[in-house]
Amino acid sequence: MMKKILFTAIIIAFSLPAFSQAKPLFLEYEHDFGVVNEIDGPVKTDYIVRNIGNQPLVLTEVKPSCGCTQPEWTKDTIPPGGEGFVRAIFDPTNLPGPFEKVVYVRTNGVPASTTLIFRGNVNPKPFDIAQKYPLEYGKLRLENNFLVFGETFMGEIDSVMLKIFNQSNEDIYIKNMTNVPYYVNFEVDNDFQRIPAKKEVTIKGLYNTNLAQKWGEQNFVFYLNTSDSINSSDIPIYGQIVVREKFPQLSKKQLKKAPKIQVDAQNLYLGKILKGDSVNFQYQITNMGKKKLEIRSVNTTCGCTASVIDKTTLKRGESTIVRGTFYSSGRDGIQDKSIIVISNDPVTPELRLRFTGEIVTNPNALKY
Repeated sequence: MMKKILFTAIIIAFSLPAFSQAKPLFLEYEHDFGVVNEIDGPVKTDYIVRNIGNQPLVLTEVKPSCGCTQPEWTKDTIPPGGEGFVRAIFDPTNLPGPFEKVVYVRTNGVPASTTLIFRGNVNPKPFDIAQKYPLEYGKLRLENNFLVFGETFMGEIDSVMLKIFNQSNEDIYIKNMTNVPYYVNFEVDNDFQRIPAKKEVTIKGLYNTNLAQKWGEQNFVFYLNTSDSINSSDIPIYGQIVVREKFPQLSKKQLKKAPKIQVDAQNLYLGKILKGDSVNFQYQITNMGKKKLEIRSVNTTCGCTASVIDKTTLKRGESTIVRGTFYSSGRDGIQDKSIIVISNDPVTPELRLRFTGEIVTNPNALKY
């Protein structure tokens, strides 16, 4: 009798967990969208899940494998025999070609995790010339007319791409480029002079810092001369680069011995300036470090300002003067400008010297 009771208890013990649980059953684990048109926007599919267990089912987590997929799902408890859903919303934008994505589902049931898959093929939207090449010069279109090299270090050759599209039915030829700095060169992915009809040409601009020997922010403009109509024969191309010094990793001991730039007054107030007048001002710079301070360059942030430095190499404790002249012609109101001093000080390689003033048109205003 005891054996029979013990056997029955064992059967019940092993049977209870099997019957007291939620069981998710998805009616579909994979879905094929077929061909999806990118231009039509997001598509979606629902995976129906049925609770075939005898306990309430909860979808605790639904996570897609890609940011291109937005999931939605049943947040309420799904009772035994009830149904819920997991919805996958796929955005085909900028994803041309075949795709296969995954949605991971976790529940409080058995199995605890399920993988749902969907696939298809994105038909790309029609090529929009105006969107890709927004700048139009006659029959030519450009992605942009800026060669932004960004930040580079002295001794390096930096590069940037410029793309040009010929929207006409005839070849267009590049005659030449004018006003190009001698330290900027170009490489083209095909015959340099020809821009084929209905084709794109990529021009690679190369900035040689060794040839330029210019520090800090540099801006320049040159002109692309083509065989197109007179309205677009001279296309302006603007260039910008910031050239910095690459300092080695220095210890605290080495930093104490390094050059150290110091200025007597980093901010100057020029007061009121009668429009049309020019104002002279100056800063005193001193080397407070132990090694020689080398002034690489003195640059202004505005064409309204001229600057010059008396001496570019300073021994320990030695000083020099940075002289500036501000021209107020064509300007009004409060002015806030800068002169940037670039040196071999590893802590302050770029020292910004600010000056402000107020331009007035009435001479009487200078009295107040």
